Amino acid sequence: MIRRPPRSTLSSSSAASDVYKRQADTQLGFAADPGWGGDGDGATWDQEIALAERLVDCVNALRPKPRFLVVCGDLVHALPPGLKMANEGGNPTADRYTNHANWLRQNSDFKRIMGRLDGIPLVCVCGNHDVGDRPTPASIVQYEAQHLQPHYFGFWCGGMRGLVLNAQLLKDSIHALEIHAAQQEWLDVELAKLAQGEAKHAVVFQHIPWFLRSERESGNCYFNLPLATREAWIGKMKAAGVTKVFCGHYHRNATALTDDGVLEMVVTSAVGRQMSEAEILANKSFKGTPEGVSDTRSGMRIVTVKESGIEHEYEEFDALEARLGLQAGRGAGKPVLVRAAILAVALAWISWKHQGKR
Repeated sequence: MIRRPPRSTLSSSSAASDVYKRQADTQLGFAADPGWGGDGDGATWDQEIALAERLVDCVNALRPKPRFLVVCGDLVHALPPGLKMANEGGNPTADRYTNHANWLRQNSDFKRIMGRLDGIPLVCVCGNHDVGDRPTPASIVQYEAQHLQPHYFGFWCGGMRGLVLNAQLLKDSIHALEIHAAQQEWLDVELAKLAQGEAKHAVVFQHIPWFLRSERESGNCYFNLPLATREAWIGKMKAAGVTKVFCGHYHRNATALTDDGVLEMVVTSAVGRQMSEAEILANKSFKGTPEGVSDTRSGMRIVTVKESGIEHEYEEFDALEARLGLQAGRGAGKPVLVRAAILAVALAWISWKHQGKR
């Protein structure tokens, strides 16, 4: 059984040592997609299943025990029902990736694998493959029904406040304007509360990064949010005391600071398919060529939360399994050339000794 946090609070107690994990893009089915170098018809995703199982084994073996696990979007690869097709004004990806049978099976596999977590709560963040590149109210309802969590919410863990955002609405909300407005209103209220000093630490979890290298970089990119959207929200987040934004989507690792060094963007590579720099630039597969070989391997990010601040480090599964005394999973020691339909970025947090108000 998957243990899920309530909407408002994940834990009402504080602890001297808390561990959390953050993952992104488990994206079951991505590596198998023939359009991305997969073999066959894309109807099986054994490689992503094996990688997601390695993730769960590592999370369960961590000590101190993780307080929760965050999957930062793209849990599966197939798109949900309820999206508009291209001829209806939808994003063309709806025509390419909508497959109801695969969507049901991929979500079932995801929940089965995450159900092996040893009493560790699972926090899900929706990605573009979970609600669609151009979400609709119907596609968002489908996501929430599958994972029994809202598409945006906040939670407490000790003295840390976590805000989970639906970043796809920040990217393209044309078919979900009322829902987008509701999230913006909610976020304004949450940030105003944080500005009053409610939390010792405040972090944001979302799928798409605000930026990859520079706060002022071009927003005409698949892998970041529009510049105008950044200008509207980054200042508010900094004023509220948010110091880290953890996200995925990029299938590579990247970190960057705002111009004043106050807010860090932490982008973690996938549990599943890694993408090479050439693939990122072209947004297409180069599997089987030198340009398709990535310099990153599947893994997770370990995050340590202390009284003085938050630290984080990405660990590849091979090294992490060796450190934890686990038998290496299949494909150990080889670059993973799969873009998993579930994109998992894992963060393990060791919290500060702090008597939080919640």
